[in-house]
Amino acid sequence: MLSLKCITIEGPDCAGKSSLYNNIHRETGFRWNIQDRGQLSMICYARLYSRGGEIVDRWRAELHEYLRNLNQRLIVLLPPASVLQQRLASRGDPMQNEESLTKLREIFDDELKILSAEDLPNVLVIRGENSLEENVKHCLSWLAHAGVSTVRNVASD
Repeated sequence: MLSLKCITIEGPDCAGKSSLYNNIHRETGFRWNIQDRGQLSMICYARLYSRGGEIVDRWRAELHEYLRNLNQRLIVLLPPASVLQQRLASRGDPMQNEESLTKLREIFDDELKILSAEDLPNVLVIRGENSLEENVKHCLSWLAHAGVSTVRNVASD
């Protein structure tokens, strides 16, 4: 029987990871161990900053090891570039500018194409201009049915 051990929330800066993290904890009374970023971010940032193929390959291997354990879940937030840019403009970010954030989103999208091809049941990708409430609802529903679905992309209507 599957028993969730760890949930990792990934996505580029300004994607809404921390808000999702806090709201899932609030809704569930801190039921699960949730990480804000993990191996996927390490891959994407290594690519963004041209840190070398060996480093990317090492992080990809670690990501695949993490995902082999079906008691672990990966949630990826990938809103449109326009949403990321709006959030960057309104709140700022000490590490990103418009150009680097756009490039980072493209890298996350590239890596998700690789993951989607692998038909992993423990990966949820949320795309679109969803509200925080919609994202929390999608995630909680998906987590409640652990082990039932395959890689899913959720987009706004």
